[in-house]
Amino acid sequence: MQAGGTGLWALALLLFALLPVSVATALLARGELRAAAFGVIAGAAVLSACLLARNAAIPSFAEFDGQVVEAWIETDSEDNSTTTYLCLAIDDGARDRAWAFAVTAEQYRRFTPGTLVHAQVNPRTNRLRHIIPLLEARDWRSA
Repeated sequence: MQAGGTGLWALALLLFALLPVSVATALLARGELRAAAFGVIAGAAVLSACLLARNAAIPSFAEFDGQVVEAWIETDSEDNSTTTYLCLAIDDGARDRAWAFAVTAEQYRRFTPGTLVHAQVNPRTNRLRHIIPLLEARDWRSA
């Protein structure tokens, strides 16, 4: 999930959590309470349409040649556990911002900053599907 849509998703979750109660209220209540319940139902429907349209506008697959510009490690501590994420940033030369991904230990070790790569990604989920050094990609394409 991309950071820009987090607020919309949070609102959608709230509306969908209220949906069963709203439907029951719309069927059983009268007056202003019934109108409010229909408002929640309508809001959930409109928000669903917006989220679906936004998701459909973003392709599920993209590939590009780029350069690894940064590698770093993030840690996430929660209760009694700590999770470590190995991350890479790849500049595709087309966007103002680099792509940033959590990667495997092997990818982190292999693709140091400065490495030219060919990457396949899922822009909807911001996940790295596949990455290879650019020289191997050229050899693969010519075969």
